[in-house]
Amino acid sequence: MQIKNIFKKKKISSKEELIALAMQDISNMRLAPRALRNESLYRDLVMLHPDALKYVPKKFQTHFIYLNAVNAYGTSICHINKKYLKNDICVAAINNSPIAFKYIPEELQTYKLSLLTVSKDPVMFKYIPFEHRTVELCKVAITNPATREQVIPRVPLNVLADHEFIRHELALMEAEEKSKRKKEAKQQRLKNTFPKKAAAKPCDKVLYVDEDENEI
Repeated sequence: MQIKNIFKKKKISSKEELIALAMQDISNMRLAPRALRNESLYRDLVMLHPDALKYVPKKFQTHFIYLNAVNAYGTSICHINKKYLKNDICVAAINNSPIAFKYIPEELQTYKLSLLTVSKDPVMFKYIPFEHRTVELCKVAITNPATREQVIPRVPLNVLADHEFIRHELALMEAEEKSKRKKEAKQQRLKNTFPKKAAAKPCDKVLYVDEDENEI
């Protein structure tokens, strides 16, 4: 393909020029001139493209580079070998993008990471290991009324029957109903304070007569 010869056809003299060309197709970074390959280049690249880690040479794949990558694109964690995955990398990835949790190997999915994930995005509850679906975690997962209906069907039966969980759910519903009534009352007060204006009636047509025409 001609695109693979892009670096041969044009001499690249700066990191900025190289990055600009690579952003057209990130895979072209494999053909970057050796003179420009350094930690600074790859640090910038992983913060500009979610798949840049795939093309970072092994000798530049450091903990620092990984953190830069996941802080910019949480899902780039999928390009990190599990033997290099540390807890701080996983936390940073989830904080950036909760969906990153599903790319973390099961053996590294700790309870704290599960709790962090659902606190960031309750919809991610479906990816949480069953053994992590405790009363505490499920209470966090149902807090958002917008996503509660997606979570409830996946809550374990023993949690649904738990008195603490039931009290929490009822408290949430009561608070939401109270907030709804308060909002409705406010709208009613505004309506009473500023009554709806009467519809404007069309004006009667006025005929203007030229006074000069009435002169005798």
